[in-house]
Amino acid sequence: MERADLMATVHQLAARLPFSINDTEEVNRRFELSKAKPDPAEEEILQLWTYCFIRRYFLIKFAKDPSAPVADFDMIVETTFVRVYRGQQKMRDYTRYANWVSVICKNTFLNYLRSRKRQPMVSLDDQPELEQEDETGVDTVLVRAAVECAIERLPEFLRETARLRFLTDVSYEEMARRMGKSVPTIRSYVNKVLNRFRRDTKLVSLLRDQVMS
Repeated sequence: MERADLMATVHQLAARLPFSINDTEEVNRRFELSKAKPDPAEEEILQLWTYCFIRRYFLIKFAKDPSAPVADFDMIVETTFVRVYRGQQKMRDYTRYANWVSVICKNTFLNYLRSRKRQPMVSLDDQPELEQEDETGVDTVLVRAAVECAIERLPEFLRETARLRFLTDVSYEEMARRMGKSVPTIRSYVNKVLNRFRRDTKLVSLLRDQVMS
């Protein structure tokens, strides 16, 4: 099966989730609740998210190296899933499950690269909707998800400005054209968004953790 087909299968599986695969805040909330009050149905949802996240992560990584054996892909997905499953009982902070899974994916992939005695694959910036950790160790999946959630907490009149500026990174001129407003007005809106982001304790806390981790 082609890797494009494998990715389509992941998306089909992820569509069964009652939330977006990128909604890490919801994943963390559900995992924390499941640890406080076990629920087989909830555990099944979390396991499905974990499987989809891991499989998508490595499909993206392997897509940049067509020479990588398919058997290696299957092996690394299985290895990572087992590590996550076994390690759940040793977790100390249940509120950061999604981040923890992402770190295991990253470390497993780095170990795999070392075993092949080669340099890491090139950046995946051309697929922003599926971004992973960058070279600084910052988990951009979590950061992007946190920004998306922060945008949803903004007043409605600021949301479009925030999405265009921080999720698509278009120019002020292009934003003005799309929104039918002047550039100075757009700049004023962006400043309002930034001020609200600075007061958003959830967003600030996650960004601080990512920078200091």
